[in-house]
Amino acid sequence: MPRSDNEEYLFRASALKKFTSSVLYLSASVEPEGRTLEQLLFAAVAGVSMVFATVIAFYFQARFGTFTLPVFAALVVGYMFKDRIKEVGRLLSVRLLRNVLYDRRIILETYDRSHALGHLREKVSFVAPDDLPAAVRALRRRGQATDLEGDGQAESVIGYTKAVTLFSQKFERIYPGGPPLTGISDILRLDIRPFLHKMDDPIQRKPLLKDGRIQWVRGVKVYHVHLVSVIEDGNGAKSRYTSSLLTLNRKGIVRVESLSTSAPETAEPGGL
Repeated sequence: MPRSDNEEYLFRASALKKFTSSVLYLSASVEPEGRTLEQLLFAAVAGVSMVFATVIAFYFQARFGTFTLPVFAALVVGYMFKDRIKEVGRLLSVRLLRNVLYDRRIILETYDRSHALGHLREKVSFVAPDDLPAAVRALRRRGQATDLEGDGQAESVIGYTKAVTLFSQKFERIYPGGPPLTGISDILRLDIRPFLHKMDDPIQRKPLLKDGRIQWVRGVKVYHVHLVSVIEDGNGAKSRYTSSLLTLNRKGIVRVESLSTSAPETAEPGGL
């Protein structure tokens, strides 16, 4: 209706769209990855620290007796080292698991959840700029507005990695005679709201010396976020690269620019 908010129409249209498109959807269930292995490593570290403390206690008891001051001091020192060994071991275990495991696993199933069709593995972590592949660093330099941009304070690099595995043979068994499976549509949403909290005012006034006089001019304050993607497949095909520049101010997105879709000459295996 022209003068109505058409709330019921939009609700029904959305429900109808979901119903008719449901045959194209896959169900996804999320589960953490590596929890059992993580707990086993933590238990092993706790055992090592306990062995250290027990050896110290047995040694001093055998040499100085049971209820003596040296034994008391040894028990205290042994407990101190036991606690530190346990915490350091936990940190090393987490770092080791981060290199070999992902943060979570998403199981892809048919809409009725009767067949597993594949899985996704995802992880997010901060990456040191020196650890970036040369290809990614080259794409990053293409988006620099000035040569001074990369020579100031070190940038924070967030690495997002996703590994997709599809069971194509299962698709053929479940949907015989159907079209061949060439891929899935996966939408990645990046929430920029946490980036906006500490930004300066989007409109600023700055002094300008012109004809011997100082004038105040209006300036727009923006921030740049560089997005570099490296897409690889398991068949040994050449990696594909994309680079985009996201321009933000405190109000949100100003513009998105595509910088490059070609692989740099310094490309090397691997990437983010």
